[in-house]
Parts: sequence; structure tokens; C-alpha cells
Amino acid sequence: MRRFLSSLTPFSGALLLALMFFFEYYSGVSNSVLYVLLVLVILWYSWNTRYVSLTGIIATLFIVAGFLVIENGTVPSVVVNRIMAIVTVWLSVIFVNGYRRLFDNEEVQKRQLQALFENATEGMVFTNSQGEIVRINPAAEKIFGYQTGELLGKSVESLVPDHFVKKHVGFRQNLFRNPLTRPKGSGRDVMGKCKDGTEFTAEISLSYFVDRQEVFYIAFVIDISDRKKQEAIIQANVNSIKRLNEALDAKVKQRTSELEAALSKLELANSKLICEIAERKKIEERLIKSKQLYTAIATNFPEGVIGVLDKDLRYLLAEGKELQTIGFIHSNPVGQRLFNHEDP
Repeated sequence: MRRFLSSLTPFSGALLLALMFFFEYYSGVSNSVLYVLLVLVILWYSWNTRYVSLTGIIATLFIVAGFLVIENGTVPSVVVNRIMAIVTVWLSVIFVNGYRRLFDNEEVQKRQLQALFENATEGMVFTNSQGEIVRINPAAEKIFGYQTGELLGKSVESLVPDHFVKKHVGFRQNLFRNPLTRPKGSGRDVMGKCKDGTEFTAEISLSYFVDRQEVFYIAFVIDISDRKKQEAIIQANVNSIKRLNEALDAKVKQRTSELEAALSKLELANSKLICEIAERKKIEERLIKSKQLYTAIATNFPEGVIGVLDKDLRYLLAEGKELQTIGFIHSNPVGQRLFNHEDP
């Protein structure tokens, strides 16, 4: 019967109201309450909100038709009875429409929450005050390596490594005695245990809610093993880069020190070279003066030649009136041997 009523359509509802009208017409029994009750049943079990107002209109038409066709006279009580029936029908329509809208919104929200729960990439584990898992989403089952529904009813300690179980029991009992929330990133990573016994590093955030005076906890779980490995690699690279930078700084300091020493030596060498150049310039000036003196003496010497020879008997200076006599009239003897007949 319930299944039949739940499948009511505007046509079937109108048919029931028509049967009610014919029953009233042929029996001669006028009873507006039966219309109201029938409308309430139809509205309650007709889940399509588009049909609710239509049902109210059809019921109103039959109530008015029953009054015009069946009732004799215009007895005030009968009029009031029919009017109250119509008012009750439309109040019911308004109530049912409002209720259905609320119900539909709630259903939409439930589907959205269910979709969020089922498709979340973050694991979610619901536990009751006894530490039993009452609900778990697919992401959490995948993280811990369990099949769908396999963890329901089990203790949450089955997800904790054996050497942490005793400590975790005390921690859980304290949480239920003094409920608190622990947001993600609170600085505490924990170890989780998969079905096959392998352990992994997890990031856990906790929240709770109270239902019928019982505290329930929601644990949001993320497997951060890969992230920890990447962080370790990054830290190792950072340390390596730091060591390389320190070695480079030491090398730069060494090279700077060596460069400063080289620059100091170069400055000293430059200083010496400048002194040598100045000394040589002075010597050259003295030589020029000496040469000028020797030239003056030789040029003004009455007879003969004055010559200056090196150790190989080559002329360094040769001046005098007699240079023509010894055959140097057209060439300068400087650089030539004293005795031309000898091999150079």
C-alpha cells in the first residue's frame, strides 16, 4: 500500500478525488473532512513538488462541486465546513511545498557532502568514544591499504604501529575526556601502519563533534612519506651547497690573500724598477755629458785621435782631426775593430 501511495501522480490523485466525489454524490453523505484527509495522504506520498499545487486545485474544485451539487440550501455550518476544508487543503499545500523544499535542499546537501567525503583526496576517519572506526572514506582506506568497509568497527589503534599502541590509547582517552581540535601543520607528524605492516609518516589533523551527548572524532590523514623523502633530499642538497659555498669562500679568501701578496710583490718590483730606471737615466745623462766632454776634447785636440775602446778593442768613441788620415773620413769608426786586418 505504501509503495502504491508513494507512486501517486496527478492523474491518480485526481482519480481518487473523483471517486470520493462520486461516493459523496451517490451516497448522499456530505463530509468535507474526507477530502482533506485524502488530500493530506496524496500530498504526503506524492514526492514531486510540481504536483502539490495541482492537487490542491483539483481538491478545491471537487469540494466546491460537491457543495453545489450535493448540498441543499446554504446552511451556514455547511458553508463554513466547506470553506474550512478548502483553507485546510491550501494550508496543507503550503506546508508540504515548504517541507519539500527543505527536504530537497537537505538531500542536495547530503549528496554534496557524500560526494565530498567519497572523492576527497585527504583521508577521513570517524571514531566514536570507544575508539571504534564508524566511518572511513576511500582515500583513507587506500592510504592504509584496506578494502572498502574492511575497517568499519575496528579499533583506531589498528592503524597505529605496535610500539605506539599503548601510548596512543592513553592519548585517545585523554582526548575524549578533554576534547580539542588540532589543526593541520601543528608541528607534529605521526607514524601510521598499513594492513601489510609497513609504516609511513602521516600528517594528522583532528576535529570533533558531539551527537546525542557522545563525542566523535574526525581525523584527517595525509601520507607525507614522499614529501619527507623530498625534504630530506632538498636538505641534503642545501647542506651540500652550503659546504660548497664555505669551500668556495675559503678558496676565494686564499686566492685573495695570494693576489694581495702578488700585488705587494709587484708593487715592490715596480718600485725597484722605477728606481733602476731613474738610476739608469742618471747614468745615461752622465754618459752623454762625458761623451760630449770627450768629443769636445778630441775635436779641439791639436793633433791625433782620441778613441775609447771596449774589451774587444772596438771603438766606443773616436774623435780627432786625424781620423781622415787613418781612413775614417767617410765612416764613423764606432763599433769597428782597432785593427781592421783582424777578424771581428
